[in-house]
Amino acid sequence: MKRMTRKARVFVGVLFVLTLFITLFAAYPRAKAATIGVGYVSGGAWLDSNEANPFIVVSCPSGQLLLGGGWSSSSTDMYVWRSMQLGTSNSWMIGATNKSSTRQYVSVWAACASGSIGSASARSISKTVTVSGHNTGCATLLCTSPRSIASGGGFNSSSYDPSVLSLTTTRPTNDGDGEWKSCFYNPTTTNKTFTAYAVCTNLLSGGNYRVVLGSGASIPGGGNTGYDYAYCNSDEKAISGGFETWLSDSRFEPDNWPTVRLFYNFLKGAYSQWRVSAYYAGSGPAQLQLTSWAKCFKP
Repeated sequence: MKRMTRKARVFVGVLFVLTLFITLFAAYPRAKAATIGVGYVSGGAWLDSNEANPFIVVSCPSGQLLLGGGWSSSSTDMYVWRSMQLGTSNSWMIGATNKSSTRQYVSVWAACASGSIGSASARSISKTVTVSGHNTGCATLLCTSPRSIASGGGFNSSSYDPSVLSLTTTRPTNDGDGEWKSCFYNPTTTNKTFTAYAVCTNLLSGGNYRVVLGSGASIPGGGNTGYDYAYCNSDEKAISGGFETWLSDSRFEPDNWPTVRLFYNFLKGAYSQWRVSAYYAGSGPAQLQLTSWAKCFKP
């Protein structure tokens, strides 16, 4: 039998070492890929009849990042006129007025990112809008680099009373990655103001979120309620959302908008649905048109 040449022995040795390395590497327990999780926290307050509470707050746990928020109530007479990030904190705040004749509870919710968030951060940008009498005023806020995505948004009315300013819209847009839109109707004859907000974060990227719409609902007047859902996929989480409303006949706007209450604007089900519920006590043939919107995040 011929003896192996020196070159052949070197080749066999290298091949043996390489095979051993591959075998050991495949068997060695490797760390899982860094992931981002989404959790939810809630708080709330009891409000007496005709009581207004401007500071109902819930905070994300330490080490987590605020993405967005919302509210819910079982009372159709709960008017929420503020929903926004509390300053630069990791907290979401609402302001609400109980228009019913009995004591009622309202909840505030926040969506929080956890896990491998690294140096990600969130901040609010705002714009104040003056709305003339018997008109609708809107503000669309655009987040810019380095916090280029609007993960959530909200509003702050100058009035605790829907007969002075009536919320009609607060939602993400599908017109651009970093936008959030809010609108109010002014049923009075004098100018009123509100401030729109967007939460801008550098945590989201173009491939891990999307905006979806619900199928819509029509709510007749006379004291009726209705709801609409925006559905994320089963492997996604709803991190924020909102709604757009309008009346089917604009001639009835001054009298009917103050009778609208959006009493539920947050998550439903296994946190993959955004639900909006509205109450409409208007008169005449005009119906309240309601569409829900959700921003869905894939961890």
